[in-house]
Amino acid sequence: MQRNYPIVIHKNPDSDYSVTVPDLPGCITAGDTLDDAQNQAL
Repeated sequence: MQRNYPIVIHKNPDSDYSVTVPDLPGCITAGDTLDDAQNQAL
């Protein structure tokens, strides 16, 4: 069964895009670009 979770994307001026999954504590990833960060979250 596939489940979908909302993600939160953060971007500070001096860092990459970071992605967290609020429903899954400790589940984080990052990417150089917004598209890369979203793809990493898949």
